[in-house]
Amino acid sequence: MTITIIYNKNYSDENFPSKFMGGEEVKIIKVKECNNLIGKELDAYINDNIKPLDIVKLIWELPKGHLRKKERYFGHAFIYLGWDSQFKEHKICHSYSDQQNGCSVIKISDWENSFWKRFFEEKRKKMIIIHRPKNAFKNPDTIIKHIAKCVEGKDEYFREFGEIKIKIEKKGDKANDCGHFTNRCVLGLDFSELVDIKLSELFKDKKEWREQGLTCQNGELKRIFNDLNFEINESSSKIDGLTAFEQQRNVDEKINRINKYKNQAKIKFEAKVVEKTRINGYKVNNGIN
Repeated sequence: MTITIIYNKNYSDENFPSKFMGGEEVKIIKVKECNNLIGKELDAYINDNIKPLDIVKLIWELPKGHLRKKERYFGHAFIYLGWDSQFKEHKICHSYSDQQNGCSVIKISDWENSFWKRFFEEKRKKMIIIHRPKNAFKNPDTIIKHIAKCVEGKDEYFREFGEIKIKIEKKGDKANDCGHFTNRCVLGLDFSELVDIKLSELFKDKKEWREQGLTCQNGELKRIFNDLNFEINESSSKIDGLTAFEQQRNVDEKINRINKYKNQAKIKFEAKVVEKTRINGYKVNNGIN
């Protein structure tokens, strides 16, 4: 099976920043101009729209005069894990650069208290994009195992794929960002939309694009994965090798914790459905299973 990612740099276009050729394989949900998703509003939005193991991408347009002068937008990506009923928190897993401690990090965090408020701090255009792959990619148990292995084996992860680095300045630079992490774990594909678009802007020669795994057809920037099973198996093999035998107990503990978050999100959603049915007299379903 061939999967093609087609990139679009127009923030206002419905296919920004990308679409999957054969879109039935990945359901993409977009929310533009989301300005008040904090507290109860965020909780309600997650309950109604987001499933555990969804890829969630936040993209915002940078204001004029921003330090990133050549960039029109920036973003962050993470994997939604589910609900922690003990601490009343929605849990996510993400990879990022901890600038305060000077290191790259993969960790499980509380959605709202990790970076969410910073997302809303300026008056600028912003959107949420949810990627929900079908079983053509990886099954949920494998996704959860790979998330746990990346968290436990984070040092080996960054040795294998490189430290968090978004800025590409010259040929040979190795990029690795939050988008790479989510796509490796959930889709089993090694790419980042943000990095690929930056690469296309840095390298103007189409030959250099091909060296980076990119192509241009009919004026569209694309990344083509010709053999989906091969790509997934290669990515899975690398992630499976991140942890040693003596770390397996810690990996298992993380797997159990993530499964608990996933199951508690389902219970929370079902309770919400019962409440809405009681109040409104009809059943509501966002497809969580």
